[in-house]
Amino acid sequence: MTTHAELRKLDKNFDMRVRSKEAVIRLLRNGTLVRPTTCPKCKKQASIEAHHPDYSKPTEIVWLCHKCHMNEHPKCRSLRWDRERRIKYV
Repeated sequence: MTTHAELRKLDKNFDMRVRSKEAVIRLLRNGTLVRPTTCPKCKKQASIEAHHPDYSKPTEIVWLCHKCHMNEHPKCRSLRWDRERRIKYV
């Protein structure tokens, strides 16, 4: 398993991404934020994910299904995964 220190070296936005994800989890747990059941982009009922257009604004999120979320990240489709160490290489 890859350590946070190793991921920080590989991804300059790692710390902001982690803080953004933690903020969403906190808001969901305390009821301030409610996860929808339908994707606002494609209108399908699916498991909805939080998309952060700007990691420096952790509470500004767009709810999307996985397919629409990946379409928002075209770079993600070209990343190679090191399955042994569970890290991405650009």
